[in-house]
Amino acid sequence: MISCQKCGEAATIHITEVLEARSRTAEFHLCEQHAREQVGSETEQTRSDWFSQRAAVRVDGGIGFDIMRVIISEIGEQQVVYLRELGGNRRFPIVIGLFEATALCRRLKGIQTPRPLTHDAWANTISSLGGTVEDVWINSLQEHIYFATIRVRQPDQIVEFDVRPSDAFCIAVIANVPIYVAEQVVDEVCC
Repeated sequence: MISCQKCGEAATIHITEVLEARSRTAEFHLCEQHAREQVGSETEQTRSDWFSQRAAVRVDGGIGFDIMRVIISEIGEQQVVYLRELGGNRRFPIVIGLFEATALCRRLKGIQTPRPLTHDAWANTISSLGGTVEDVWINSLQEHIYFATIRVRQPDQIVEFDVRPSDAFCIAVIANVPIYVAEQVVDEVCC
């Protein structure tokens, strides 16, 4: 059993914070109370500065965001990915499943597996078929459900694939490509 890093009680919430450009992470294993404090605090200044120091990114109706944190809960079914605007302070959460959150955390931490996981197989297939992942987009929000696409460049065209945001995040990390959020989605979810 893993103990809370602050009080020693059972840790039921595991937070992976992205420190800079997906190249370093910090992990926190906390009880519910301390997890709420960690997520709600703005004392994460050194972790957050990377996002605001980056130049703002805007392309054809989208705004650049990146993964800020992944929260895995042992006591709830819903896991959360927080995205944060590059060059700004806007952020918002997206709820994902446990397996996708675990796969994303593995990728962010650079943990290798002996055999390819599903997202590795996707990336390998795209590459084997002559494509390269261009970027991923959170392009729509309908009835509290986010929709995403992976854009793949082929020699003569760009092809878009409809995917869940959690899958798009994993592919973005594997392929080291940007995450864009459509302006209308940002306007709807960010204050």
